[in-house]
Amino acid sequence: MVAEYEYNVEMSCGGCSAALNRILDRHRGNDIEDHKVSLETQKVWVKSSKLDSGAIQAILEKSGKKVTFIGQQN
Repeated sequence: MVAEYEYNVEMSCGGCSAALNRILDRHRGNDIEDHKVSLETQKVWVKSSKLDSGAIQAILEKSGKKVTFIGQQN
């Protein structure tokens, strides 16, 4: 079952959102089915059937940004 996870991620510029996209793209197809990064709303959505919210948060934190888990939607 694919779950969608939502996070607040502090981003200050387009470079920040691009870095997050690059990090998530490395996992796309293996652990992550889809993702969306919004600089405007400071949010990231990730769809995965293999990873839980904590594992995804650890991936996002590799960007060096402050990441807060908001919730899960199925």
